Amino acid sequence: MTSQAPLLVAPPPLEEPGEHHWNFSRLKKDAGCCGKAFLCLWAPFGLVLLLTRICMFFVLALLYPLAHRLRFGRKYIVVAQKVLGAVVRVTGREHLVESRTPLIVPNHISDFDACMIWAANPPAEQTLVVNEHWRPVIRVVQCLGWPINPIYTSHGNVRDTLREAIGDFASAERSGSRRSVFSSHPNQPLSRVLLFAEGKTSFGLMVMRFSQYAFTLGAPVVPVAMRLHNRWPMHIQCNGCSVLRNIAALFFLPWVTYEVTILPEETAGELDGVGFAEKVRTRICDSLGVPASELTAKDKETFAKRWRA
Repeated sequence: MTSQAPLLVAPPPLEEPGEHHWNFSRLKKDAGCCGKAFLCLWAPFGLVLLLTRICMFFVLALLYPLAHRLRFGRKYIVVAQKVLGAVVRVTGREHLVESRTPLIVPNHISDFDACMIWAANPPAEQTLVVNEHWRPVIRVVQCLGWPINPIYTSHGNVRDTLREAIGDFASAERSGSRRSVFSSHPNQPLSRVLLFAEGKTSFGLMVMRFSQYAFTLGAPVVPVAMRLHNRWPMHIQCNGCSVLRNIAALFFLPWVTYEVTILPEETAGELDGVGFAEKVRTRICDSLGVPASELTAKDKETFAKRWRA
């Protein structure tokens, strides 16, 4: 008598808002007894590793401006990422080197995505459009001498600032200037604008709809496909937690791996902003092998309110 194959549990519907898209818990649902036992056994080592990495963070951050001035900032960042618990594998960097577009658009899977893209495009050459919760960390590294100046989404003039940044980049390229639009240092390379067009993070099972504004500014886009591999029973990205707690989770675990795939430059052609945004999103989805969802950042905000209630 042949045994019957086990029944497969159907995945939640793609367009159904829920925690399968936006994780709001630190412990993985499939952790089980073995995963919890591992965390108990790992805790003493993890706490030591956490404290060590906190100290190393300040040391590494303090030394980055020097590495940047000596022109090996990107290689320094790659080493620093590994020390702090993130192994970053970059493919397709030649697409970024060959392109002179001011705009990089990745999918958004964690608070650390921008930091992982630094392995291909270091912070001194990048202007990040960032949420307010990163401000305390950014202030610290700015005090340590980092040549960064982000665009905060909490400001009411984000669209004007973004349009100015992309427009000034294009003007500088046409004139042959190498001066950064955000820096008074004449020898500093131009800053590319890193924009997470989804607006919010997702769990990586799909890519949410993109905000279209940046795609109406007439600039080509370099799409980036981000993927996170975390074999441990604890998430590093927990929505509803502060970014400092997510950093602590990253520093606590042995390591995680990010795959950063830089795709060829895309242009709008005859498409409007909506069509161009969808074109870029489709390229990222095809690279990751995940579907494009109709869910948006507002759907996540609505679910978060229900989850907290």
